[in-house]
Amino acid sequence: MRILSIILLIFVLAFSTVLYKKYEKKEREKTELANFEKDQIEINKYLELWDAELRLASSTPRIALSNRVASLQEISRKSSTIELLSPCLIPKKEALKKMTNTYIDGMLAFMRNSEAVAQINLSIANEMKSKLVKDISACKPIQS
Repeated sequence: MRILSIILLIFVLAFSTVLYKKYEKKEREKTELANFEKDQIEINKYLELWDAELRLASSTPRIALSNRVASLQEISRKSSTIELLSPCLIPKKEALKKMTNTYIDGMLAFMRNSEAVAQINLSIANEMKSKLVKDISACKPIQS
């Protein structure tokens, strides 16, 4: 009888461990999904702000462009302070920073009448943005 009780206890412990590990995995996936959704909202917020300000800057005369560039720089600075937790989206923060800096460099070159340099920087920045948007869309919430 005692052996049977020990075997039953071992079985209950093993079964409980398996159930707890499944529960832990589900909770971790819920947390990862919540982090992913929060991170996606956060990074997309800055992309939308960036696009809106860039549209304004694109239609601003060269002589009045300094205020728009200052606004772009502010958005770039703020976007570099976001805290991302999703493993897939963390590297996108650095890509966002590089993209915004390249756009800003292009705008500054344009303000200095360096059209060729401005065109190159803005073209590279456009490619960077396309890649960033594509990479963000390719991210998946659960990295199991």
